Amino acid sequence: THVPKKIFEVIKGKDISDIDASFKPVTTSYEVYKERSASTFEIFDSIQSPNIHRVYPHTLFCDGKIKGRCVTHDIDDVFYADDDHPSTKGAEMIAGLIMEQVENAEAKIKKNY
Repeated sequence: THVPKKIFEVIKGKDISDIDASFKPVTTSYEVYKERSASTFEIFDSIQSPNIHRVYPHTLFCDGKIKGRCVTHDIDDVFYADDDHPSTKGAEMIAGLIMEQVENAEAKIKKNY
């Protein structure tokens, strides 16, 4: 689903005051995501090294705010630019996860010296 287009379809023609009360979030199935991603996770997780610091972006979007669903937006931001790629906000959130891992790696290096 092209997320921005889908959100637009849901709210198109509605008065702004009606959107908050009637708006149903656009989500996707977490189970379907896991099924589609299983082989990728298997391959990536088979690569082992103490120097690998893993980032799992789905933890930001899936199975948190709505059990069993992956959210594509919240009341303030859309997390996808289309059906696959993160929006600027989604990319910022993913960058936050990456920075956490960089900081963890730096702390580990400092601890060992």
